[in-house]
Amino acid sequence: MALLVWFCFCSLFGAALSCEAYIKTNQWPGRSVIVQMFEWKWLDIADECERFLGPKGFGAVQTSPASENLVIHLDGGIRPWYERYQVMSYNLVTRSGDAADFLNMTTRCNKVGVRVYVDVVFNHMTGDYATSVGTGGSTADTYTWSYPGVPYTEEHFHHPICDLQDYNNATEVRVCQLSGLKDLNQTMPYVRQKIIDYLNNLIDLGAAGIRVDAAKHMWPEDLQDIYRRLNNLNMNHGFRRNSRPYIYQEVSKDGTVKFEEYKDMGDVTEFTAGTELALIFSGQKPLKTLESWGTTALDMMPSENAVIFVDNHDTQRNGFILTYKNETLYKTAIAFLLAHPYGQPRMTSSFYFTDFDQGPPADADENIISPVINEDQNTCSGGWVCEHRWAPVYRMVGFRNVVHNTAVANWWDNGNNQIAFGLGNKGFIVFNTEGTELNREFQTGLPAGVYCDIISGQKEGSFCTGKNVTVSSTGAAYITLSGVGEELHLAIHVGTEVVIHSIYLLRSLRAGISKATMLLRRNFMTGENIQKSIIKMFRLILCLAAVTLALAYKNPHYASGRTTMVHLFEWKWDDIARECETFLGPRGYGGIQISPPNENLAIWSRQRPWWERYQPISYRLVTRSGNEQQFANMVRKCNDAGVRIYVDAIINHMTGTWNENTGTGGSTADFGNWGYPGVPYGRNDFNWPHCVIQGHDYGCCADRVRNCELSGLKDLNQGNEYVRQQIVNYMNHLINLGVAGFRIDAAKHMWPGDLRVIYDRLHNLNTAHGFPSGARPYIYQEVIDLGGEVISRDEYTPLAAVTEFKFGMELSRAFNRGNQLRWLHNFGPAWGLLASGDSLTFIDNHDNQRGHGAGGNILTYKNAKQYKGAIAFMLAHPYGWPQLMSSFDFHDTEAGPPMDSSGNIISPSINSDQSCGNGWICEHRWRQIYSMVAFRNQAGNSALSNWWDNGGNQIAFCRGNAGFVAFNNEYWDLNETLQTCLPAGTYCDVISGEKSGSNCTGKRVTVGGDGRAHISLGANEFDMVLAIHTGPESRL
Repeated sequence: MALLVWFCFCSLFGAALSCEAYIKTNQWPGRSVIVQMFEWKWLDIADECERFLGPKGFGAVQTSPASENLVIHLDGGIRPWYERYQVMSYNLVTRSGDAADFLNMTTRCNKVGVRVYVDVVFNHMTGDYATSVGTGGSTADTYTWSYPGVPYTEEHFHHPICDLQDYNNATEVRVCQLSGLKDLNQTMPYVRQKIIDYLNNLIDLGAAGIRVDAAKHMWPEDLQDIYRRLNNLNMNHGFRRNSRPYIYQEVSKDGTVKFEEYKDMGDVTEFTAGTELALIFSGQKPLKTLESWGTTALDMMPSENAVIFVDNHDTQRNGFILTYKNETLYKTAIAFLLAHPYGQPRMTSSFYFTDFDQGPPADADENIISPVINEDQNTCSGGWVCEHRWAPVYRMVGFRNVVHNTAVANWWDNGNNQIAFGLGNKGFIVFNTEGTELNREFQTGLPAGVYCDIISGQKEGSFCTGKNVTVSSTGAAYITLSGVGEELHLAIHVGTEVVIHSIYLLRSLRAGISKATMLLRRNFMTGENIQKSIIKMFRLILCLAAVTLALAYKNPHYASGRTTMVHLFEWKWDDIARECETFLGPRGYGGIQISPPNENLAIWSRQRPWWERYQPISYRLVTRSGNEQQFANMVRKCNDAGVRIYVDAIINHMTGTWNENTGTGGSTADFGNWGYPGVPYGRNDFNWPHCVIQGHDYGCCADRVRNCELSGLKDLNQGNEYVRQQIVNYMNHLINLGVAGFRIDAAKHMWPGDLRVIYDRLHNLNTAHGFPSGARPYIYQEVIDLGGEVISRDEYTPLAAVTEFKFGMELSRAFNRGNQLRWLHNFGPAWGLLASGDSLTFIDNHDNQRGHGAGGNILTYKNAKQYKGAIAFMLAHPYGWPQLMSSFDFHDTEAGPPMDSSGNIISPSINSDQSCGNGWICEHRWRQIYSMVAFRNQAGNSALSNWWDNGGNQIAFCRGNAGFVAFNNEYWDLNETLQTCLPAGTYCDVISGEKSGSNCTGKRVTVGGDGRAHISLGANEFDMVLAIHTGPESRL
């Protein structure tokens, strides 16, 4: 949804909104900050991406050079940091790791939304050394310019040999040796090709971009040719098709070579930023100077060209620059850098040093020592500074992500060293280095409410651990800031809740229409640009219409107070009708996804497998689940019980080719002629020429994925008007019978434009079944997108909701102890998941529980304890629209539902404990699961708050003041007094038992007047979850 609005804005306002920012840098939407992980090992970066950088919203890492470098020993055996900038070969082997480690890093970082940019050195090779051996064993004869590891020889370097002396001579800057380093001649085709091969290797391994070291020392035309010949980014790492690497070039401002020569080929490092921030925050210039930040008044390049930083590995060792050694001022300067919209920000994560030449922490064998993460999680030891983990720093990364591309507003200063400014209606920040207290009222521009200052503390539940700021209905707030010690700045923002963001964008679109109307009126009066004004307003109206329509298909239209759907896989219509009335309705379930109701091919040769339901032979409503009359009866009874029906719609294809050719209703097919008289369809209704999707097509060829046959299933041409109308007729018939929506099977195998036409021709929901007038069907589309494919889920979210396969994959990994539960504290879009309102979530479905459809290591009923834990988390967490799976037992992944000798489905039997028999699992009847459905219904739209974890696999959180849940996936017991956020009283844990009159059949939890309660959850208990809530099922 947000993406659709974003595209609308881009098409209308272009550069004014920096619409190319995310595309240029290849960062995930909502991320915007690079951190230079200076001298970190590849596997340590991978770990940090997963445990910290991804969850905290960092956009990218800049690594140290990956190419083999010269091993240099200084006096005392010191290995200097700058040896990494003396190249021996382009083999990927350094003290940071080898090629396999590099690939491990890019793969893991890309998966959690952190891009990898590599510091690349190809201006030169090494200096002169008597013994020249590289980190990978390559040797060199530096005195004869011989580097066999590439290979390079003397002819590949600039001649005659000269050392750079005059920075006002552009030729000397580019052909002479920088600090005695052998200067390569990039004009030579052979040298260019070696460089290109090296860079393309990095790209193929998943890198998203490069920092070009010493770019000013190379001719721009040589660089332009090198950049032009680089590969597109590797789609197997989640990049869009035809994505180009992000390039930023090191160009210092001294001398005659200027950034303007390089800016059109890539971004450029803006060294002025660090210099000016050091002068200003150290008191040599007043803070008021920052009103001119990012302008020519401070000799700064345009924002769209600038990579900005307070310090980097070079400047922190050379000149007057703020670094970690000036901690308080450094944090304040970083805060300004990240708050202001100018440029692409990058920060440095350093190791401690006392000698400017000193390399990273290393052991006696010269191996880099990994950073040790301290207990507070905000600092490192082992010789590492880890500025990126400092709480005021990473919280400002979150601030930047919220306010990204928002202009400065409401600037205020006292004429000296107190300043404040807002970022639209998203953020507000104040600085005071005056040395005297600041006390005044400011216009923040923010919505009314109470905000926690992210510098002095953070939000925990309904409290602030630091300062809080109350913003009035006019946007005004009274702020106090001492200006001494560490209290030099304060920052508040509106947060990253997606629904609010979407509403904000919609309001902005409406505001845009108003502005366009005013412009049109003015131009009619002046006679200027009338045609352009009409076009702009028309585009705005179309965008708003598209956004509104997409939202309409994302409402499941549940009965009031219901939130959860269950997939009754392969159930009969009569059994579903009975289940709605006797169990699902009374237990508060909101809806049911049913198996495809249209006639399918009966495949006896494979013992009637489950997947025969996904091979249509006609659109008649007759299957093993029942006929049309039974279907209509089910829909009526379920709607009357408050339970909606969602149909699994198979409209991408018909059947495969089989010896059998008779359907469940008696229809036949002529496979050889693509003939389906039950519709009827003929050869002209299918995509032609005939082809079958191959595995590699998913990475390159969207047309083949959408026009060729999926697993040999005859592929319908939805661009054909006749085909479209047959599909629309089928779906509208179901709507008329009272269904609430559709799962669109294999949506990624159909063109979004064709689906849009089909969706827009569907009827409104049938008011005779209790739906409001004008309600559109809920549509959720099966688009498996784990990254690395040419087709993205983002192509489908502007149409309707999408099945979020990453959701179950990530939670299965966590509850299987493949990832610690503590990292789930920001589970949702920060993990690369869809926007909440776009997402249909599930742990398992009929495909992935059998290893299909992004399956593999997915939790199912066969791993009951972990599965119930993951389901409980899904239902306790506010993200997405959840769907539960209700299965039949299987040991063969192709086996169909329980059936008799005639192939008739056997109904589930209901046991005395309300579980099922006759081969049916009925997970939806498990007490732990239906009790969490009630929990979710009770929590409603309440926000997640008061997150607690033990630093590992014990977590707990509140849902407003309506519910509390705790999880223990450790090998030891959980015994803690925790904030439940609930009113004082006694509650029944709905996992270990249930409420029975005035008693609990399981655990009782007593909540005190302060909302706290002692929570006990043993490692060896039957379930790993405890849940209480204010609903009648839990509160005594």
